[in-house]
Amino acid sequence: MACPWKIRFCLLIGEAPGRQVDFDALAAPDVDLSKVTRIDDLRFLVRRFEHESGVHAGDPDNLVSLTRALARTLLMIRDRDKEIRSLKRGRDPGIDDVKRALGCLPGEDRTSKQDAEMPTDAATNDDRLERALRIADVALAFGEVERATMHPDGRPESDSTHTVMLGLMGIELADEDLDPGLVAIYTLIHDLPEFSAGDTCTAWGLTEDQAQAKAAREAKAVERLEELGLHRIVALIRRYEAQADPESRWVRLADKITPSLTHLRNGARALAAVGMTSETMRERHAAHVDELARQYPERGPIFDMLSAAFARCEDELSKALDEGVWTDEHE
Repeated sequence: MACPWKIRFCLLIGEAPGRQVDFDALAAPDVDLSKVTRIDDLRFLVRRFEHESGVHAGDPDNLVSLTRALARTLLMIRDRDKEIRSLKRGRDPGIDDVKRALGCLPGEDRTSKQDAEMPTDAATNDDRLERALRIADVALAFGEVERATMHPDGRPESDSTHTVMLGLMGIELADEDLDPGLVAIYTLIHDLPEFSAGDTCTAWGLTEDQAQAKAAREAKAVERLEELGLHRIVALIRRYEAQADPESRWVRLADKITPSLTHLRNGARALAAVGMTSETMRERHAAHVDELARQYPERGPIFDMLSAAFARCEDELSKALDEGVWTDEHE
């Protein structure tokens, strides 16, 4: 478990002198939590939650499950500045702090609050048909957007193909404790602003000006979706961009893997076409992994898959360049 998690976790449980938590043991499902030093600090919070919420642990096995669920919950809100700032001032997590993120515990609907915040309307059938036509326009434009990545035969990959790929990955590969419906929704809308903003090649990274221009184009595209009356879609895009729940964070990391999948299937053809060298790619991958590790300290299997995909791409590009497979295309 990454160091920033440990620091923030201690802040969130109101660390005091002498309080120690074995985070590796806490994360391991086969470890007896009763043997973890000062785990009673967490057990106390679970008991407190039980008392105030009406959710009961019951037997010791359930208490262990609740304790782990609480630990995951506290870690889940590590990046929420408001909670961290308030807990830094010495306040222990209260029931409101815990219940705000405790969707995974019995007796609480994890998505009820989020669903309640989704825009609703009392549209007529004609209104719905007009909105469906506007959605069709967006979808058709989205399908025409060509990415820098390629099919095995050298044709550019479309945003639609990329979205289907990511969606299928979400169905098959997302962690079991994630909401599969929410994962699927995020995969569907994660790049939708590109219907008018277009795809931006990031193989060489972006300068500050380029990044700002990209953000401006995508913000304008979201405004356009709002003008088209697609309020639910806009709300979901903004929720995804906030990266405040584990589903959106998983999708963002999975999205970073998909270019490597296409590179492996086209024999590094797209990489050679932009003049990428093996050495440059290794340097860029190393920097990218370091940056993602800081942004996503939870890591998990998806992060390991990302690293493995990067490594295989590096080998694929090196092999292609050594054999001169795509030399003519680059020239």
